[in-house]
Amino acid sequence: MIYENFRSPTIALETLKMRDFPFTLQGEAQDWLYYLSLRITNRATMERIFLEKYFPTSRVAAVRGEIYGIRQRKGETLNEYWERFNKLYASCAQHQMKKHSLIQYFYEGMSLSNKQWADAASGGSFLDQMPQAGRELIERKATDGQQCETRANSVTSLRGVHEVETYAANEKEMDERIVGSEKKLDEIVSLFKTSTPKKAKVCGICTLTSHYTNECTRLT
Repeated sequence: MIYENFRSPTIALETLKMRDFPFTLQGEAQDWLYYLSLRITNRATMERIFLEKYFPTSRVAAVRGEIYGIRQRKGETLNEYWERFNKLYASCAQHQMKKHSLIQYFYEGMSLSNKQWADAASGGSFLDQMPQAGRELIERKATDGQQCETRANSVTSLRGVHEVETYAANEKEMDERIVGSEKKLDEIVSLFKTSTPKKAKVCGICTLTSHYTNECTRLT
């Protein structure tokens, strides 16, 4: 990005990139470039040697294979699938695959419902249109989906807070009802309770109720 905005009448852009590249490396990569500096006379040679060292053919082939066989995962949104595809494409600098032409591999890996949408949005077959037009269509759909997901997450978050508050209020109300019901039940039970009858004081001799038989004065 800095190079694209740099202009100098005396220093060529390629020369500036050659001079600055060693400062972008560190550790073993910096040492490796130091010992090879005499072999590097231009930026194209520098780029080729560096990529051969740190992006071997086996790694390039692996990335290509992943791109060719990419598939939308179960539960993965179109936006998430699109982001994963672009990250995979950018993970290898020299896979020699044109980004605009790779849209067909992305389409072939889409879920059935997304394929149907892509064909309908294209007015027939998605693959019949130009690659750039296909990319723009997917970009718009992915962006719209991301915005919808953001709004849905916000609503879900607010709904979750509301549900917790409602649950707490309902739980408190239920506790109060239970306590009130228990009080009413105790009152009802108390109405049916019979007090233990006291033994009456009745004298079997004089039939008075002021004393028991064994306390009667007539016994003396």
